[in-house]
Amino acid sequence: MSALFSTLYSGGEVILPANCAGFRVEIFWRDIAACGAPGYTAVPTMQQLLLKGLDSYAAAGRPQVRFIRSCSASLPPSVLQSLEKEFGAPVLEAYAMTEAAHQISSNPLPSRGPARRRPPRRARDAHLANITYT
Repeated sequence: MSALFSTLYSGGEVILPANCAGFRVEIFWRDIAACGAPGYTAVPTMQQLLLKGLDSYAAAGRPQVRFIRSCSASLPPSVLQSLEKEFGAPVLEAYAMTEAAHQISSNPLPSRGPARRRPPRRARDAHLANITYT
């Protein structure tokens, strides 16, 4: 939901496939190419499928993306590096706690040059409250 609402709030557009019968790499890249999407959000399992389906990426004309967002689980470092190498875009990893917030932190996108890996930024001015209802 965070990717959906933050994109719409910022004035962006969201691409939702008409056929939701499951994730298919060839349809994904075809839709990305047709819409000219600057980036995408996917979970690590989907990211790994995208790497395995590089032939579909080539068949779609190797659409250029400016960023890749990975969320909902940790992304193995080898997968992150492969994504950046194959698709030429930095990977933004998002971290969250289902019981607290959809997104708590993420690694920053690089301002220029090759993407450097850094740990996620820590929240600033975070406060915990113990609320007791009577």
